[in-house]
Amino acid sequence: MRAGALLLASMTLFGCASEVAWAEPPPGPDAREVLETRCTGCHGLGWVCGESRSEVAWAREVQRMRGYGARITPEEEAALVSWLATASGSPDCAD
Repeated sequence: MRAGALLLASMTLFGCASEVAWAEPPPGPDAREVLETRCTGCHGLGWVCGESRSEVAWAREVQRMRGYGARITPEEEAALVSWLATASGSPDCAD
C-alpha cells in the first residue's frame, strides 16, 4: 500500500513538473547575437547602437535591410527590433 502511494505521489509530482516545463515558451533568439551576426558585416556596432529610434522606425529599417539581402528570420527580426528600440542610443548597447 505504501509503495502504491509513493508511486502515485511520484507520478503526480513528475506530471506537474513536466506540465510546468512545457507551459513556458522556448527562449527566442538573442537580439544582441542577431545584431552581431546579421548586421555588423555591413554596419559598425557603434553606428547601429548610436541610432536611437522607435520600434516602428527600427522595423522599417530592418525591412529595408532585408530588401538589400539581409538574411534574418521573422523571429530574429522581432527580437532585434524590440531590443534595438530599447537599447539603441544607450551606452550599454555597444558594450
